[in-house]
Amino acid sequence: MTADLSALIARLEAAEVGSRELDAEIALATAQDGAVSIVDPEVAGIFSPRPGWLLDANGSSISASPFTTSLDAALALAERVLGGWAWQVDRWGAMSRITLNECDNDGWHRSTHRRIEVAIERPPALALCIAILRAKQGEGE
Repeated sequence: MTADLSALIARLEAAEVGSRELDAEIALATAQDGAVSIVDPEVAGIFSPRPGWLLDANGSSISASPFTTSLDAALALAERVLGGWAWQVDRWGAMSRITLNECDNDGWHRSTHRRIEVAIERPPALALCIAILRAKQGEGE
């Protein structure tokens, strides 16, 4: 899983803008086990969906939220994946800085909390996705 997240983070860092394909990969990487799977165009046949479409646990096609292009969708992802983290988004021109801080149950930063910071010349939603995946990657450490 860590190698998969590292590869996805590298793709996000290389991307200049968000995309439906990246949204689908993020949905897969952050889904509860078995919640979604990627559509295999070979299997889908004539119903081959567009890139960025997924299958839910029942085999119904769904579209991933626009995590990489919508700050609202990226923040909803952060709240779902990183419960107990505080976030801050700053923007200066083309530069986005995202700061995530692990918090205790009262919302205060823990004395030995983890902090993730991403500063990148990309849209804020894309930068936040990178920070979320870095935090998720470090969960087992």
